[in-house]
Amino acid sequence: MADEIRTVVRQDSYEISPEGSQGRVRLNPRGEVVGIDQYQQWTFDGRVFNVSNAANETAAACGTASATYADTDPAFLLDVPTGKTAVPLEILLNQGGTVAGGPICVLVALDGKIRYSSGGAAITPRNMRYDEPRLSGCRFYVGTTDIVSAAATDDTLLFGGFLDQDVGTIPNGPGTKVDWTARKYIAPELIGPASLVIYAFNATTQPSFWFVIKWAEFDTVEVT
Repeated sequence: MADEIRTVVRQDSYEISPEGSQGRVRLNPRGEVVGIDQYQQWTFDGRVFNVSNAANETAAACGTASATYADTDPAFLLDVPTGKTAVPLEILLNQGGTVAGGPICVLVALDGKIRYSSGGAAITPRNMRYDEPRLSGCRFYVGTTDIVSAAATDDTLLFGGFLDQDVGTIPNGPGTKVDWTARKYIAPELIGPASLVIYAFNATTQPSFWFVIKWAEFDTVEVT
């Protein structure tokens, strides 16, 4: 007979074990192992980072007023350096500010190299655990001034589609925003050097967005 594995029921309290010490699996009174959502655990671990508008109340004009796509002119750019690995968790884009002059094409691409060259505005990633046990090793830029990026060499599409240029009739309606989440779609593993590149463009007026972008971040030696 196999050895019986026994542990402890802790429904109303936590057993706090110091870092590096042995611990016990937690059960509820029904004998079921108590687990936690993996993404939320990464937040508890201090591994999840967030970027958003520099001024919370102001949508960022960060797309391109052009009817054509240019892979060297993204609206948002996340670069993952060698030695780091990033797992995208959320990409939320809601329109605001000046209404774009036509349907907005949004493309989210992944690439196997660092893409940033110049321009843009750097946004410091914030750790979603607010005692900030670690800092992000990645770099994020928003195109409130044009980002100039290197041309794509090994890119693939994570998301693509058109948004209605409407922030009044149907405020933040499903057809007007991007709501990508790793809880619904399979998340890539961006092993640096790598990048996540977001484009937004239409024919006449530069689109503006409130943006919230989250990723989990690890040293590559921890995941490979």
